[in-house]
Amino acid sequence: DQDLLNAVASAYFLLSDYQSANAHFSRINPKLVNKPEVGLNYAVTLKKIGKVGEAQKVFESVEKPRNAGLARYYASVENYLGEKQ
Repeated sequence: DQDLLNAVASAYFLLSDYQSANAHFSRINPKLVNKPEVGLNYAVTLKKIGKVGEAQKVFESVEKPRNAGLARYYASVENYLGEKQ
């Protein structure tokens, strides 16, 4: 189940176990990675494990969120990845 994969990946992400988080994020349907609830943490995870190019690619696919809280997190991830020019 995709929601379960995201929940487990996010739990590992919050524990700073980025290798395990990546193992779960990478199993999520690619069509769902464009959702901010999935793609933002996945992009950060990829950068944390040294996959900067992949992280930027994932981030670029994420839909810009309309929710104010997610929009702030989106901007934070954008800055972290060095995407903002």
